[in-house]
Amino acid sequence: MIKLSSEKVTLLAFCIFTFILFTVQNMAIDENNNSSNNNNNNNNGDKNSDSGGSNENVNHISISQHREKDFKENSNSKNDEEGERVEEEEEDEEEQEQEEEQEEEQDREEEEDDQEEEEEEQEQEQEEEEIGMFGVDVVKLMELQKDEDYDIDQEDQDEEVPMILTFLLDRIKDLNGFQTEGIFRIPGNLKVVETLANEGFNPEDEDLDQSAHVWSSLLKKWIRDLPEPLFSEDIIAKIQTNTVDYEFDIDNVLQSIHPPVYRYILKKIGLFFGELIQDEHYSLTKMNQDNLSVILAPTLFKIIPSANATSSAFLLDVLKNQKKEIAFVKSFLLYFKQQFINDNN
Repeated sequence: MIKLSSEKVTLLAFCIFTFILFTVQNMAIDENNNSSNNNNNNNNGDKNSDSGGSNENVNHISISQHREKDFKENSNSKNDEEGERVEEEEEDEEEQEQEEEQEEEQDREEEEDDQEEEEEEQEQEQEEEEIGMFGVDVVKLMELQKDEDYDIDQEDQDEEVPMILTFLLDRIKDLNGFQTEGIFRIPGNLKVVETLANEGFNPEDEDLDQSAHVWSSLLKKWIRDLPEPLFSEDIIAKIQTNTVDYEFDIDNVLQSIHPPVYRYILKKIGLFFGELIQDEHYSLTKMNQDNLSVILAPTLFKIIPSANATSSAFLLDVLKNQKKEIAFVKSFLLYFKQQFINDNN
């Protein structure tokens, strides 16, 4: 058996103690390392767990984003459709408004046209009312008459006369003027005559005066009131200077009258009086070419005013001219008396 010294024993004990201490320290270090590794593993597990959660959150976020995107796309699509629909409605409303404006404009134009026509008609009616039928130039009367008579044949229009004249002549005949004693010699009621002449009358009025004398007086007044006499100053001068036994060429005188409407009027009047003085009427009316010529001469021929109207020489000239005018009217009546006979045989 080996015996060791105390020093060696002490050294050996120190070495063993150092070894044990080193071993214990290593074990402690390993244990600490294991603990650290476990902690690291746990931390890594937690991290992995967190990472998994994060991934899940990311997935959730991605899905939400897709859903939100789809929702936005759907919303945008709906908004686009709604916008298109609203735009179409606005366009339709705008077109409708434009059509309504056009219709209103057209209606307004039609109303303006109707109003203008109505105003023109009112002006024409007012003008006719203001003009009346007495004291109006024959040419003006014919212009107004032609504006109203669109259906008159050209043949009838060739010798057309004012309607007022035709009405007056027919009215006298309808009231038995050709069987009325003193027709054109006996005057009608002056007040009635003036009222009818000034205020006018409706030819279709059944309440018109029934006296032939009233209408014969109106006929004479209408002729007297013409602004231009039926016989011109040139013809009157020829009549007044006639020195051949008061003989007149009526046909030649009529052909020289212008404008033609004056000639048509004289023919119309001449045939009327030519019928009136036929023998069968004279027994009733007591009116022939002799007394009618005296009555009608002042109506057909106006006295021309003169500065020497009060002188005796002027008065003598007037009387002399009146005799010639009466003689002319007598020849005029006899001419149409024969003309009436010729036309009816």
